[in-house]
Amino acid sequence: MPKRKNPAAVSLGRKGGLARAATVLEAIPPKERHAYASYAARVRWAKARAAAKAAAKVKKPTEE
Repeated sequence: MPKRKNPAAVSLGRKGGLARAATVLEAIPPKERHAYASYAARVRWAKARAAAKAAAKVKKPTEE
């Protein structure tokens, strides 16, 4: 039987994580933040392109 997480602890952890992320983003200069965001976008698009390319390689059954 899988363990159940305590919902109060989960929400508290999420709240702390969101607060920390906001604090860290305030400390990073705008140019550096832009560089991180650009890199993340390139990685996302690369994954999407790879998935599309893999899907295109799959042969579709021919209808006769």
